[in-house]
Amino acid sequence: MWLTSLTPRRLLLDTAKFAQLSPHLCRLDLAASPDVAKEYIVADYDIRKISIIACIALVVLRLSIGWQLLYEGLWKLDSQDSASAWTAEPYLKNSQGPLRDYFRSLSGDPNDLRDLDYDTVAARWTRWAEKFKQHYQLDDRQKRVLDEMVRGSKDFRVELEALPEGVELTGSVGKVVTFLPDEKRLIVDGQLHMTPSEKQALLKQVNFNEETDDADAIEDPVKKDFVKKVLYLYQRQASLSYLEKALASLKGDPAWAGSIDEKQKGTIDGKTLGKIQLYRNRLDRYEQK
Repeated sequence: MWLTSLTPRRLLLDTAKFAQLSPHLCRLDLAASPDVAKEYIVADYDIRKISIIACIALVVLRLSIGWQLLYEGLWKLDSQDSASAWTAEPYLKNSQGPLRDYFRSLSGDPNDLRDLDYDTVAARWTRWAEKFKQHYQLDDRQKRVLDEMVRGSKDFRVELEALPEGVELTGSVGKVVTFLPDEKRLIVDGQLHMTPSEKQALLKQVNFNEETDDADAIEDPVKKDFVKKVLYLYQRQASLSYLEKALASLKGDPAWAGSIDEKQKGTIDGKTLGKIQLYRNRLDRYEQK
């Protein structure tokens, strides 16, 4: 048998291992050159043969991998209609390498600065509220409740027959609380809100101490009704809307928004940086590295 008669399915082995091979091997003399001849052994062995169990295992493995990829893809598509839709935003924000800036820019806001801007947050909440109304076809009452949750109420009202004798709505209290005798309504401004000190100032005018006195024990019906309505209004208006909370945090809280001391304006102590500005400064230093 000559070299030209060999097929890829045959394996050439050195003659030194001939004694270790099984009897089904055959001897083959090949002329490597006109002067030198070497002896080889050809083993009739198919390297592509694998067991049935191995075949089944490979099929199961490939089906499992395919199912996993299919399931993850379908889940991501299905989640787009849910409240917590899947997004690649975290992956893009943490991109590294030469294309870092490009991939991070695909997220739109890689440093989450939009969450620290009140106008952007307010616009996002407003869009969400409008989409919510349209999607769930809310009635007028439900729309009003949703608007109060998101934007807050213009004012808070309660029916009151009359103010007790000697009660005057003046000073800072008069800016927040008003009484309409014709409509018999006690009104608290929804933008300013009543503070605890203003509530105490109102109750003090009728000699009522919230910590020690009981409203039900008041004998005068006019004073009793007034105290209960003031406590009710204060409790109702004490909860801020989502936009009011955002405004208080992003613009009203000195720890976040910073503060300016007019007395020391122009000096190094005249302005205190808040967490938002400190975060921006650190981002700038990091990007410059």
